[in-house]
Formats: sequence, C-alpha cells, structure tokens
Amino acid sequence: MNVSDLTITYRSDGEARYACFTIDGRYSEVPAPLEISEQDHIAIVQSRLKDICMADAYSAFTEKTTLSDDVYCEGVVVREDRPLGEVSLTEDEMALVPVGASQPIVGRYTGYRPPYSGAGLSIYDQRQPPQELLARLNKTASDFAGGLHNWYAIKKDDATGTIFYKLVENYDDSHGGPVFPEHSDAIWTAKIYRENGEADKNVDFFVVATKEAMRDWCNENSAIYPLPQDESRTPWIFGVVWDSEANTVTAVKAYIPIHG
Repeated sequence: MNVSDLTITYRSDGEARYACFTIDGRYSEVPAPLEISEQDHIAIVQSRLKDICMADAYSAFTEKTTLSDDVYCEGVVVREDRPLGEVSLTEDEMALVPVGASQPIVGRYTGYRPPYSGAGLSIYDQRQPPQELLARLNKTASDFAGGLHNWYAIKKDDATGTIFYKLVENYDDSHGGPVFPEHSDAIWTAKIYRENGEADKNVDFFVVATKEAMRDWCNENSAIYPLPQDESRTPWIFGVVWDSEANTVTAVKAYIPIHG
C-alpha cells in the first residue's frame, strides 16, 4: 500500500498539526508541522505506513497457527504443504518420515529452483535434526553459528531418487548473503546437503517482510516477485534462494498460510 491509496486529512492541536489517515479500519496520525513541505509530510506518512504494514507482516509470522501452506514462486503455486495425514504417500515415501517426527508436514514440489531438477517430495520435521543425521552429514551442532532451529527437511527427487537434507539455523549475518530491505527481518538460514555431506551453493534465507518492500527488493535485484499481482493474502514468511558463489538471487518464494 502507498500513500496514494490513502485519504489524508489534517488536524491541529494548538500549534501542532497532524496528518491523519485510516488503514484497514485503523486510525493513525503523524506530526505534520506547517514549516515542512507537503512532500515531507507524504514521506512521514509513507514511513508510518511501512511501519504499520511491517507490524502486520510480523503478526502473520508470530500468530501462524496452521501447518498448511501454499508456496508461491514466480506467480504460481509450486508446493502445497499439508499435515502428514492429509497427503497420500507410497510405502517407500512413508519410510522417509523420521521415526518420532514432530508434526510432520508433507509437500510435493515442482523443479522450480536448484538444486531440484524435477518434481519431488518434501517432508518436514518440527524439531532439530537428530544426532544420527548430523553424524551422517559429518556435521555437529557447533557447525551452525546461529544455532540449529526446530525444523529440518528431507527431500527426494521423484525421477532420480536423490535425497537431500535441508538444515535450518537461526539467521546469523556472518553467512553473508543478500542485503534485505529496511522493512524486513531475516529469521532463518537453511542449507541443503546431499547424502555425502556436500552443501549446495544455493542457500535459503527466510525473511519476514511486507509485500511492498519485497516487491521493490525483487525489482532492485532482478528477481521475480513470487506472488500474483492480485494476491491479497499476507505471506507469513518469504524465502530467498541465494547463489552463494555468484552472489545472485536464484528464486524468491512466498508462503501463504491455508486455514480450514
């Protein structure tokens, strides 16, 4: 949303003057001194508007209650994540679900981003990766500067049978990566490992941001905005796939929560 979408009125309180507007039924006002230009008033309102939209984005992140998501990339749904019991799996696929998995989520994806070359299956476990998996990948918890987060994923390529593991840690800027917009907050970093422990060059950064900030950021970084232009729902998080060798954006994802 931009200032041009608002109806701005002014009120005075003694010598003070305020620009007033309403967004989604919520009233807000900001100082608008007479001695500054109308252009400066608009800039102040725009800054407040971005703060409000960022607060809404954070609410979508912190108040998420569903395990179901539709994942968008380049304007289309590339994966539907649903609780394990809502997805039909073969016996071989069920064998990939970790024993004792916490709130497992399953999604079938297209080959929309590297290193996935075609369709495949994602299985998410809502706990830290077990020690046996870390050992298999020649990793220990101390290898993750940000600290391992409470979810990881197992992915299988349908055509080749290749298994990947996505390990997630809390965001730590020592990883490098892209510079995100002002009205955003990087939350997690995820690396994808092959069974031999080799990490793929494409690293995922998960970011809470407003749709407007992320759309502008995509334009500035020659990336394709993930949502259709007419999508009114608020993503609970965005995912940026970053080529750590070329230092370029590979893909941008948006996660829309599905209720009911």
